[in-house]
Formats: sequence, C-alpha cells, structure tokens
Amino acid sequence: MNRRKFTETLLKATAISPFAIELISGGKQNKGLDILVLGGTYFVGPGIVKALLRNGHRVTLFNRGVTNPKLFPGVKHIRGDRTKGQTGYKSLLAQRKKWDAIIDVWPQESYLVDEGTSFLRSATDHYLFISSVAVYNDFSKPGVNEEFDLVALPSDRSEWGYSEHKVASENIVRDRFPTYHTILRCGPIKGWRDDAIDLPFWLVKLREGQVIAPGSGNDVIQFIDVNDIGDFVVRSIEKGLFGSYNLNGPQIHPLTWNEFLNAGKRAVNPNAEIIWVSEDFLEKHKVNPWDGMPLWLPEHIDPGFFRIDSSKAIEAGLTFTPIKKTLKDQFDWYSKNIQPDGLHQFGINDNWGITSSRYQELLQLLKK
Repeated sequence: MNRRKFTETLLKATAISPFAIELISGGKQNKGLDILVLGGTYFVGPGIVKALLRNGHRVTLFNRGVTNPKLFPGVKHIRGDRTKGQTGYKSLLAQRKKWDAIIDVWPQESYLVDEGTSFLRSATDHYLFISSVAVYNDFSKPGVNEEFDLVALPSDRSEWGYSEHKVASENIVRDRFPTYHTILRCGPIKGWRDDAIDLPFWLVKLREGQVIAPGSGNDVIQFIDVNDIGDFVVRSIEKGLFGSYNLNGPQIHPLTWNEFLNAGKRAVNPNAEIIWVSEDFLEKHKVNPWDGMPLWLPEHIDPGFFRIDSSKAIEAGLTFTPIKKTLKDQFDWYSKNIQPDGLHQFGINDNWGITSSRYQELLQLLKK
C-alpha cells in the first residue's frame, strides 16, 4: 500500500513558537472585523464564512462566481479568477482596502498561493492558510505534532503532488507573512456539504441494517467537522493565534472504530447489526483497507496517521461538534445531494467501498 498516495487521495477530497502568539493589544477581540475569504462557496469555505458571520464579522468573498454563486446573498462578492495571474485580481486590487485578515482555502497548486500572497501582501497583516496533515513526512509513530518533519520538495516540480504543494504553500505564506500567519493542518474534513462518500459508505450500510466492520473495533479513526474548523478560524483571528496548528478530531481522545460505528447507529439506525470480521478474513477475500473499507487503516500499517496530536489547538480553544451531529449532517447532505434518486452505487460510481453484490457475497460467507 502506498501511504503517500492514499493520504493524498483522502485529504485532497483537504510555526513561530509552540504556543499561540497574541498581538500586543491582546488579540483582535473586538467584533466586526473585515475579513476577506478567497473562495468560500464550496465546502470548507462555507463552514468558515458561517462562523465569521455568526460572530458578527464583515465578510467579503473573492471568487469566480461559478461554484454555488447564490450562497451568502447578504455578503459582498468580488468577482475574479486567481488562475489568471495579476489580471484575475484586478477587481480585488481596485478596492485598495486593507482587511483585518485574509483566509485562503485553496486546496492544490502552490503557484496560486505564491501569486495571491504576493498581490495581497499589503492588503492585510494576518494571512490564514488552510493546509493539511498530508504535509507530514512520516506517520510511523503516533503523536504527530507540529514539530514533525515535513515532506521534502523535489527540485523537479513535475514530481510534486498534493502533499508537496501544501508544503510549498506553507513555506510561501511563512515567507510573505513571517510573524502574522496562521497555518491550520487539517485531517479528513467531514460534515455538511462534504461530497466525499468514504464516510457515507458506512452510514448507508448501517441504514440498510447490517455492516461488515473491519478488524477488532480497536483501530482508531480521526476526522474533523468542517464547523469546528470554522470556529477555530474565528478564534485564530480574534485572539491572534499565529503559527501552525494541527486540527483533527472528532474528539479529544482517540476514536475507536467500535465507537465510530456505534455513533453511526445512533445517527441513522439504532437497530443496525455490526458484524466484526478479522483483518485476515478481509485479506483472504481481497478486501483492502482504505478503498474496499473506506477510512479504515489498521494501526500496524501507519500507527501515526490516525493519531495526529492536536493538543496545541485544543489548548488554544479548539472544540468539537458531537460525533452524532457530524455523522447526521454528513448523511443528510449525502442523501439530499449525492444520492437523491437512490441510484448511487459504491465501488461502481466511484472508487470508495466494495460493490453491493460483493458485499452480499461476504455476508453469505460469514454465515457459513
């Protein structure tokens, strides 16, 4: 199994000191700050925008007006295309405005972060970038924290993937805003508006009544609710939290698969049956972790991947949405937007999960 590949597949679908540095004034605790969000209308962006508005801040969105253009009708929208170089920023630069913070949720190519931070360098004193735990080079040990080594950048940029571009983007943000930057390294992001179907696979199986559960139930899983990211973004801006922070959950302590699937039962079908099967059984029948059993990674493969240390962010005020609510939000979004006609087929429409026919075959084998 190529760890780097599956890390990128999952997280693509997402420090100055070890402690937060407060502004001399004690942080931007006053309400009604002017915030510019680059993008803001797909998945992570709306979670951040909602949190900003809920806390009384003035938000401006800069995007092409293509993705969900009717979201946030009461918010100022400035149209532009950051893929067009400086020309794409023309309407934004014409504002000649300085924002209290700029939030960049760009997921991939680092050259766009390079251009954005260059063009907007004088437009703010605080640049906040949404990064990913995919920047870390080694998950062989639990407790990956912000001081762990990052992925090395090959001199040949054609060899760069998701992780390398995230690392390069972080380096650019730190270079352009050496003191007042915030980098949030998120784990798998879940909840409302998430189009990924790795987590819904399990909720659908629970709704159907029987779920083949991998391993003993003691392996762990981590993810972060998109709304928890939004709340921490607000806190970072208001309190002046600078440096790098891991954001992973969905709770303070490791979440086992047993806890995860039972939370899923409570969210979608309390009468569902959970059938635990050994890793040996799954391997024998060619059911792989990750693609065949979405989000499942036996701890012996990469013990640190689902044991990211978010204690720095927790000490700074990171809070967690109840797991049941995250799962229900995810399932409701999936049901209304991904599978409104009931025709979605796992393993056929996408690369997540085994097909229904294969699933039934396994259930029959387990009954023998």
